[in-house]
Amino acid sequence: MRLSRQLILLISLLLILVFIGTLTITVHNTRDYLVTQMQSHAQDTATSLGLSLAPVIGANDQAMMNSMVDAIFDRGYYRDITIRDMSGKTLLQRTRKVEFHGVPAWFVRALPLRTPEARSTITSGWRQVATVEVRSHPGYAYRELWGTTTHTAGWLLALGLAAVVIVIVIVRFVLKPLNALEQQAIAVSQRRFTVQDRLPRTPELRRVVAAMNQMSSQVERMFDSQAELTEKMRARAYEDPVTGLQNRRSLEERLRHMVQTREEFHSGALALVELSGFKAFNDRYGMSRGDALLQVAAEALRQACTGLESFTLARLGGAGFAVLVPNLTPDETQTLAEAIATRLSDLHTGNGEEPAHANTGAAFYNGNQSRSELLSAADMALRAAQRKGPDSWQINSDDNLTGTRVRSASDWKTLLEAKLRDEALVLHYQPVLTSTGEQVLHYEVLVRLIEDALEPVPAAVFMPMAERHGLASQLDRIVVQRIVSTAPRHPAADFAVNLSPASLADTSFVDWLCALLHDNAETARRLTFETTDFGAIARLDALQRTLPRLHETGARFSLDHFGTSGHGFGHLRSLTLDCIKIDGSYIRGIHTKEDNRFFVRALTEIAHGLDIQVVAEYVEEQGDWDTLKTAGVDGVQGNLVGSPKAEF
Repeated sequence: MRLSRQLILLISLLLILVFIGTLTITVHNTRDYLVTQMQSHAQDTATSLGLSLAPVIGANDQAMMNSMVDAIFDRGYYRDITIRDMSGKTLLQRTRKVEFHGVPAWFVRALPLRTPEARSTITSGWRQVATVEVRSHPGYAYRELWGTTTHTAGWLLALGLAAVVIVIVIVRFVLKPLNALEQQAIAVSQRRFTVQDRLPRTPELRRVVAAMNQMSSQVERMFDSQAELTEKMRARAYEDPVTGLQNRRSLEERLRHMVQTREEFHSGALALVELSGFKAFNDRYGMSRGDALLQVAAEALRQACTGLESFTLARLGGAGFAVLVPNLTPDETQTLAEAIATRLSDLHTGNGEEPAHANTGAAFYNGNQSRSELLSAADMALRAAQRKGPDSWQINSDDNLTGTRVRSASDWKTLLEAKLRDEALVLHYQPVLTSTGEQVLHYEVLVRLIEDALEPVPAAVFMPMAERHGLASQLDRIVVQRIVSTAPRHPAADFAVNLSPASLADTSFVDWLCALLHDNAETARRLTFETTDFGAIARLDALQRTLPRLHETGARFSLDHFGTSGHGFGHLRSLTLDCIKIDGSYIRGIHTKEDNRFFVRALTEIAHGLDIQVVAEYVEEQGDWDTLKTAGVDGVQGNLVGSPKAEF
């Protein structure tokens, strides 16, 4: 319970105690006063009546005695009046039934009143002739007591409610800095390091808020410093310092990972680019102008790749560049090569020098070539383009499509629409274990397309086409609905479901997803939704709007293939992530690569500082797994620890 509510509740309880105490004292004092008043009134009546009746009784005038007693008794203040002679014989008696009008019976039972009785002796001369006994009726006293009680309770209740309202206003005003402090602490836990500009007037709260501001700023500086250092080390190991593109080593690791992972990279393209006459350009205009030309070429390559979902740009050294794009068709490979050649034609820095020229050679990857074969095919295409002349391009002429079924874009659209209409999808599950292998963290859901009697088609083949034809959201709906229906049959299992970045940016899909998760709250808490690091960067604004809604349902969110976007660690703070999965290009062979080990350790420390879980993907060798056990990662995924299966 919040402090403000505790204080309000405590003060309210104190007010209730004061209310009860005040009412109790008032009621008891009033009761005592009324009893005393009835006693005095009865005694006065008995004395007065005794003096008045003395001559009447002496004359033995019974009629007058009756009249005098009735005149007093009929006023209703007395329960009974009795006159007896000295021998005890009753000369006259008047009695009234005890009834209470306008007073609840429970009130009478709760507060019994002692009915006072008074006595007086009637004398005639010096002789005592009779006695008068008068007992007051409690009805009047009870009416007075009930009226006083209700009136007092009403005033106390009104004052109490007014006091509670005042207390609530005062407590909220006084504790307003604490509410802001709570929100600041929540923001820090959500990786938003806010600072309160307005300090409270209360000295104690002022010191607490100032300390919280200092802590938030220090944590932010520590994170930024650690992230900056890690990013510098990563850039030194994997980036070209002149152009900011990936270096040869990074490209080779990415290419090696691609050709070894058909589940993820079923097709693609590798394009090699070389600026002609770059040495002569350097000699003529100087190295600074040469570096500027390389930077212009790098920017031209980025523009040529605009619109692609994922790609890797690298400088191989000197005037050589490479473009690696997964999940392309042969026609798209040709389009890419043509776009690169167009962007690099008449290349210059704008300083009046002679324009430079470039040649482009591209090779299509069909999932069957080795890394060296693909590099060789792209290099042969580059040499052929150079023989054609400046600003020319060439696609390798080898029959790379042997054994590969190639469809046009329209064929893919027709096929996908039919399969999605029939929901011809099959799900496989790959376990993600703790780094020690002792426990399953969750099962990643992998989608396959059922195609007649052929082997199911992996997502790497059809998913790019589904995204290009606007069918990704429909496919994701089918998968999510199937998982939500399946999950209750496996109450001990958690699931990670890959979603297309396009789906997460689709408002209608997000509305549907959140509604489904709210209706299945228990299942939602067991789901983690994933999207690629590259795709998240491309749709960062949309994702920042979507994630809070997903977290409201209890679901978690993860970035897949982390490290492939080349955008550092800034989005770890801008997105409220629960998990990141480090791309396999950093994991394969990590036990032999010091730079990769440093990157994984540093990334893990940063992520843990933000309360983000870290999983290493594509763990395929025992040496890599042994290294990851000491690197601090939370989980591992790969064929070594568990291959995808239709059941789990």
